[in-house]
Amino acid sequence: MMFVSLDECQAALANRLAGAPNGEIVGRCRSVDLSATGSVPAKYRTVVVTRGAGANAVSSRYIVLHKD
Repeated sequence: MMFVSLDECQAALANRLAGAPNGEIVGRCRSVDLSATGSVPAKYRTVVVTRGAGANAVSSRYIVLHKD
């Protein structure tokens, strides 16, 4: 499964693992380097948010659900 954020993945994983209290299920969330895959999941877009200006500007990339 793909999730927009690690927090979303970890919440879903915790709920799924709770259904198997004896350790029958093992799971792990990890980040995917989109530059390695070259794409984002269907219905999602990459958004770049820049804070500051000039040499002090800092940009962050996010994957967000796109409503058509």
